[in-house]
Amino acid sequence: MRFIPRVMMTQHPDSANKYVPIQEEPEEAIFALTPQPQGLGMEEVMVDYEGKLTPYHQLAQIALGLLKEKLKSGKEVFITPRVASATAETVFRQLMALLSIMETNYLTYNEIGGFAIKEFIVPMCERPQDILAVKKRVSNVIRLAHQEYLLAEDPDAIQVIPLIEDVPGLLEADRILGNYLRMCREEGFKVKYLRYMVGRSDPALAYGMVPSVLASKVAISEIRKMGDELNIKVYPVLGAGALPFRGHVTLENIENVLREYAGIYTLTIQSGMRYDHGFEETRQLCSLLTQKIPFFPSLDYTSGEIKEMINIIGVFFKNYLSTFMKIFPLINRISDLLPRQRDRLQRISPVGYARDIARPEKILPFISDERLREEIKGLQVREKGDLPRAITYTGALYTIGFPPEFIGTGRALEEIEKRYGEKLLEKLINYYYPSIKKDLAAAYKYLSMENARLFLPPEALAELEEDIKVATRYFSLKKVEMTEQNNLYHLLMETARPLLKQEIGLGDRLFEEEEAEKKLLQSLLVKMGRLRKSLG
Repeated sequence: MRFIPRVMMTQHPDSANKYVPIQEEPEEAIFALTPQPQGLGMEEVMVDYEGKLTPYHQLAQIALGLLKEKLKSGKEVFITPRVASATAETVFRQLMALLSIMETNYLTYNEIGGFAIKEFIVPMCERPQDILAVKKRVSNVIRLAHQEYLLAEDPDAIQVIPLIEDVPGLLEADRILGNYLRMCREEGFKVKYLRYMVGRSDPALAYGMVPSVLASKVAISEIRKMGDELNIKVYPVLGAGALPFRGHVTLENIENVLREYAGIYTLTIQSGMRYDHGFEETRQLCSLLTQKIPFFPSLDYTSGEIKEMINIIGVFFKNYLSTFMKIFPLINRISDLLPRQRDRLQRISPVGYARDIARPEKILPFISDERLREEIKGLQVREKGDLPRAITYTGALYTIGFPPEFIGTGRALEEIEKRYGEKLLEKLINYYYPSIKKDLAAAYKYLSMENARLFLPPEALAELEEDIKVATRYFSLKKVEMTEQNNLYHLLMETARPLLKQEIGLGDRLFEEEEAEKKLLQSLLVKMGRLRKSLG
């Protein structure tokens, strides 16, 4: 059995401190994979081709650069690209990334004595047949490389890591991945173990923070059972960011993360952690993870508990989506003003893509509470709505003073108590999501209802004020003591306010030079991101 990495560096654009151009990414990856103290001491790097302008030769640059440092990819450290989705982007973009994998394996084969890249991540996995199609595609590419370069013709030499990143997908992830494994066996593929990835950010964007947390935990529990049933080892990767809405992966919160998602085997360390929390904290975090990650027993829920969790998800989703629909046009405009910290494809362009709004009908089959099902069915949702990226969405809401962690949360907590009783509410807070108070408390210090009221549409404002009021009551949330840093953060928010209002069409232009005005605003938004230690 091969070594499974526990710490994965990613190229997410969530750092406020640093813009990383594609030209610097190979050096960044090599530094991350270099052992401490010279490097960060990570074990794996995810090179990202999804919605990003990553050059196809970047994989080879990293693998060859590692060899110069006497590090062999595929043996001591690992390069694991995330390829484009064949459905959201194109099969062609996916194939180009697969060919890049084989080019890297060819260029380094003799020195490494095997393949430098043995796995790749496939995003947006919703159906087993789509994952199997990618498996067949890489098998064809391996065959082509054998014909052209005489590389080993083993269709199982490169394995697929499916990434599941929406709430309905996570709730049936055991079925999706179980059927994929069965199909592989029927086709003659040998899958000796399964790594899969749970996305925490995008489900939070579309469904809300609490549904994202609970659905991720259901997936971890049920996929482990599926692995036992099929007699295959499973190794979950948790993809999460630094702010609570996107996972709360920080040094000070890592014990909570490992308990909350017990059973994960690999954790992503995104740019916000590395550059905004700093290299020294990142080194400490990596060291802790390599010591602790394999030793937490996996989550294991009963069918009755999962039924309860899914009904809780439904209540939180209902309250989140009803408000989200009222604010997302505004937040879309603000999110487009945040600086781009990586070279990405445009969200809406001939070659880019945007994720769609959550569809209530997709979650209905999982909910056992008939009355709740009818209420969710009655939600008014736009026919089409292009979502911002999770990072910029999070950053936009923090910018106006309303952290997204609170959207729908207070009202849902109250509804859980009224609908299902105090006992289930306590079970949610103490058992299903024991970190909820710490996650909300971490976001609460960036709340400014005085500022948020000047931006939020009237039809959403009363709901959001109720969320804060109820969450504050349930968890005794208090504003932290106003340190110099906190004072500066709120001063920057106040300073940015007139510029931001003007840019989104809510105020008069203050300067004649539009570009200078936008740059000034972006510099203020970046400074706020630095103080909260992540752009979004």
